[in-house]
Amino acid sequence: MNLTGIVSTIFVAAVAAVQNVPEHNNWRLTIECDRPQAIILPSSAGGPKTVWCLPFTIMNKTGAAHMITPFINMSVETNKPAVAAGYEPKALEYVKRRLHDDQLTDVYDLSGGIEDGASKRCVAIFDGVDPFANHYTFHFQGFASPLWRRGSGFTQQTVEYQATFMRIGNEFQICSGAVNAERSEWKTLETKKVR
Repeated sequence: MNLTGIVSTIFVAAVAAVQNVPEHNNWRLTIECDRPQAIILPSSAGGPKTVWCLPFTIMNKTGAAHMITPFINMSVETNKPAVAAGYEPKALEYVKRRLHDDQLTDVYDLSGGIEDGASKRCVAIFDGVDPFANHYTFHFQGFASPLWRRGSGFTQQTVEYQATFMRIGNEFQICSGAVNAERSEWKTLETKKVR
């Protein structure tokens, strides 16, 4: 076989391989957030502290099971650095009792697979939030497809779900001020063709 024949054979095999690869859908999980709230944790060695907790539900209505790698952070309007959800087992147990919700799972326990049709109750806990803030935006990453394919082209993307809330009150009313939802939406932060 000459060089042209070899190249043609390789090209035909590559096309066949791509055609036999299943489509990678541009999927996104359904996320429903409760109102966030500030909670004062009981006294510890450093004294009582205030944390913010955001209970939420994720649902897989995509038609297929998916792997997720959750990461959630919280930004505020006061130009302070964003705060990532932390792993605090004692705070989680206190929040579960306080909210009367034994089904709550810490966001760090979510990594892995989620079956089609499954739903999970979760909570993200944030420590060190600026007490002067009144607008809170929660950024959910890892709950959508990082790579999808249409035809033979692959697209890599960074997508996040954003939920924004506003608190009425000042720094002395953090735990008692009303918190209202402002907006929630999926945003594509970056896309690039990888093949």
